[in-house]
Amino acid sequence: MIVGALVIFIIANTLLADPHAGAAPLEPASDTGPCSLAQTVPATIVLVDDDFDLLLDDGRRVALAGIELPSANGENAKLHALAWQRLSNWLAGAQVYLAALAPAPDRWGRLPAQVIAAADSAADSPYVSVGAIILTEGLARFRPDPAAASCSKLYLDAEGAARNSSLGLWANDPIIQIGDESATSTATLLGKKGMAIVAGTVNSVGETKGSIYLNLGRRGVLDFAVMISQRNLARCA
Repeated sequence: MIVGALVIFIIANTLLADPHAGAAPLEPASDTGPCSLAQTVPATIVLVDDDFDLLLDDGRRVALAGIELPSANGENAKLHALAWQRLSNWLAGAQVYLAALAPAPDRWGRLPAQVIAAADSAADSPYVSVGAIILTEGLARFRPDPAAASCSKLYLDAEGAARNSSLGLWANDPIIQIGDESATSTATLLGKKGMAIVAGTVNSVGETKGSIYLNLGRRGVLDFAVMISQRNLARCA
């Protein structure tokens, strides 16, 4: 059985020049509920650094939880620059609303959070989720951080809109194309570093003392399988 050494999304059923073309309309942030304005506090962003950390005027560093932005190296370098420009132009110097999604900073000293900001400089501009908008425009992928669980539905829906419209990262980029359960696709995925999306049908389920296995193929060790640790099983409910 080949187990993906990657972060995997299972999708049940399943341009660079202008990332906003074809993007869904900006949806105002909800006042209540998961990933909403509830329990947020105002903050001012001074700058967005090259690693997409948001530096606040009080010295704190914030990371957009659940958001995987393009690498500055390799084939997505141009998109990295485009994503940085988008966030920098939008957020540098802006007052935003911040909701910490973890009780303490990560090992790099960044506070994982969701950020809600005015969509533009107009006086009546709606406040929107920064993470959701970046995903909708195809400038990032959803990363299933435990800290971002409350925003997962919003973020996955936003990413799906960009994927379906082939925007940004999803514009026929072979690095992040959706794989399947075949041996050829599995070998390709395991040769990559980072996250991958695999679409397929669960053919069988196996269980050991410590893990659950979702087998997407019929050929055992030749096909793709997802391993879920028993201790993490509740997060998948």
